[in-house]
Amino acid sequence: MTVLMVDDEPLTIQTLAKNIDWAHLGVSATLLAFNAEQAKELFDASDKIDIILCDIEMPGTDGFSLLQWVREHHSETKMVIITNHAVFRYAQQAVHLGCVDYLTKPLNPEAVSEMLRAIIKEKTDRLVSLAENEAAKRNALWHDMLSNRFSNTAASFPAEKFAGYLFIPCLFNAYSHASLKPQAIVDLRFQVKKELADKTKRDPCVILFPWQTGQVVMIRVLTDCTPGLCKTHLALLETLAQEVSARYGCSYLIAEPLAFPAVLDEAKNMYKFSSDFPCYSSIHYNSETEHAYRVQREPVVEAKKFIERYFESDISRNQVSEYVHLHPDYLDRLFKAELNMSVAYFIREKKIAKAQKQLRTTSMSISEIAFQEGYTNLSKFTEAFKRITGLTPQEYRKKNT
Repeated sequence: MTVLMVDDEPLTIQTLAKNIDWAHLGVSATLLAFNAEQAKELFDASDKIDIILCDIEMPGTDGFSLLQWVREHHSETKMVIITNHAVFRYAQQAVHLGCVDYLTKPLNPEAVSEMLRAIIKEKTDRLVSLAENEAAKRNALWHDMLSNRFSNTAASFPAEKFAGYLFIPCLFNAYSHASLKPQAIVDLRFQVKKELADKTKRDPCVILFPWQTGQVVMIRVLTDCTPGLCKTHLALLETLAQEVSARYGCSYLIAEPLAFPAVLDEAKNMYKFSSDFPCYSSIHYNSETEHAYRVQREPVVEAKKFIERYFESDISRNQVSEYVHLHPDYLDRLFKAELNMSVAYFIREKKIAKAQKQLRTTSMSISEIAFQEGYTNLSKFTEAFKRITGLTPQEYRKKNT
């Protein structure tokens, strides 16, 4: 942060400069000017002035005229007025100019420090928020590209901006234990992403976002692509991946450095769990990971397998959707598009098919069969049976035995 103090009484701002702990406030440079022209010269000579404390009653160009110029030419600079008189007209004009505070002389260094601390915190919080927003947009863009949501990558991504850059994609996978339930996998992915975010939060060249269910993608951007630095970054990434893997029991893949746009195709291959993917380092995936990939690629097929395996239990649409990590309504739409029926109807169909077999081949009572298929109400079983077969259970047994 850079602070400029302007006053035609040098002793006022020199005293402040001497008695305020600027480093503690996070101020790296303190500039002094004794008139408006000197202040403008300092603005022109500086990369950026974050805060200006400006006296109002100055000969020649007064403080309000200087602040009007600052507002027009350096709108990001926070402005504070200094005056000998607490005049309401001055306060009105300060508000009109967008000044953030109003100080009257004599100035107390402690009070000025508190005011500056509040301004600096607000500016810092805003910068952090902007940086986080930019990072989120950048990460979302990569996610969308890897999800094939853009038909024309070149049109959606400024490829020329990254000419000569290299990218190291790394995939972390939370499917490490076959016993983990879907929600536990989602929770584990959150913890892995949080850990990675905490360890890389000061690195603007890291792209980090959740990928599918149970996966986190981290892409390291290399602006300097000399062989030595590439090797160093790969080693650092390997160390980080090992730490996170050891802590959370997740597997990972680290690719060789890739140029844009090759990184897109190669990264997609990487996320397909290809065993022959050319990687720098890996902790290999287990069968549960391979199942997870099949689920994400073929949700209806995997949902059907799950239903066929467990339909004898009292499973619901929600349990099936949790298994394939999709919203129940979305899974229903997929089922209707592919099978012309809902998930619940498919489950019911499987139950009734088993009931048909039992009616044909056993002497169990209809109520016993209904209860075994999860129906506690015989009339509801009869209604479901007739809707699917066109016959009541009694009529079906009589016709087929």
